[in-house]
Amino acid sequence: MSSKSSRKIDWKEAEVNLTKKEIAESIKKLHGWRLKDTTIEKTFKFNNFEQAVNFINKVAYIASIENHHP
Repeated sequence: MSSKSSRKIDWKEAEVNLTKKEIAESIKKLHGWRLKDTTIEKTFKFNNFEQAVNFINKVAYIASIENHHP
């Protein structure tokens, strides 16, 4: 029997301070993302206006639920 216990930690409650080097190394694992100055960014391209608006609406919905307004 294992004495290992686990506790679920909500990522929103965690505070993590990474160095620029740690961020640069970690971001290499994320397809299409890049570190630019003090931000991370990714360019999204769509075939038409409707696809772009649908994407933005999905992002806006998630941002609203998470109370995070980029």
